[in-house]
Amino acid sequence: ALIALPLLSYLPAEWIGASTEWRTRLSEDWGLQLPTSGTVQPWVTLESWLMLAVGSLWLVWGISRGTTTQDRRQIIRSLSTGVAIVAVLTILEHYKYIYISWWQPPLDVDKTEHLGPFTNRNHTASLMAIGCVLCAASAYDALRRREPAFFYYIALFIPHVIVILIGTSRAALLLVFIGMTLWLWMASMSRRFLKKAVLITCVLLVGVSLLHLFGSSVLNRMSSGQTGASVQHRAELYANAVEMTAKSPWVGIGLGNFDSVFPTFSVLQRGLYRYTHPESDLIWILSEGGMLTLLAVLALVFQLALLTSPWN
Repeated sequence: ALIALPLLSYLPAEWIGASTEWRTRLSEDWGLQLPTSGTVQPWVTLESWLMLAVGSLWLVWGISRGTTTQDRRQIIRSLSTGVAIVAVLTILEHYKYIYISWWQPPLDVDKTEHLGPFTNRNHTASLMAIGCVLCAASAYDALRRREPAFFYYIALFIPHVIVILIGTSRAALLLVFIGMTLWLWMASMSRRFLKKAVLITCVLLVGVSLLHLFGSSVLNRMSSGQTGASVQHRAELYANAVEMTAKSPWVGIGLGNFDSVFPTFSVLQRGLYRYTHPESDLIWILSEGGMLTLLAVLALVFQLALLTSPWN
């Protein structure tokens, strides 16, 4: 369903209710010859759909491999070490100790937003948040098996937090807190709850200590008045994106079309910044794939939760 439903945007626009004012504006004011399909850029939608299809098939293959506990242990530990290496390289590159040419952003991108391998520093910080949870899980597994690698994974936790502090990402801090909380909650459904609670408390205390010692920029950003303005601006962006999709709520505007269609529909601006996405994955899926694709994604997430949960 996830692979097939986005193709519904190739149906005629009249069938799916995609004949909207912004389409008329593009045709009459700009003189563009639009296709009769719901998506105004069929070739862009095809490219985005191919990436979605390949990613979905890769995910299905990964789920169906039948990994054992030992396989999962090796994968998580490898990811913990790999993300930690990226964190260390990000720190060294940020402070100009090394230069990594393939990490440099395009010339038309604000370099102050760049951090690590991603152009957007929030993406790098989110990766570090995931790495924090993986390191905590690896440390607990080593502690449970009485392996000295416990100290190794606790040490790996530190560069992840440092990168988050450099990026001053509030969302990444929230991801760390939610990830640790969910892990602790699921741990309460199994044995050895006390050990996990003690470990996660120690890890969080290390993170909080680093935040107070070196994260003054993050604390200042969280306490500044810009936070409220940012939340209000994103709320307006979400509302505009949903309003744009309202004429074709079940099918959307077609994959890959948001950055081209949204500026023709909304007057919402932030300086010279051009919105290439609505700052929310759920709203993004709803806008481009419609409610049907969003329901398929939520069903997939629910199924993954059932497959990997402690009550399975």
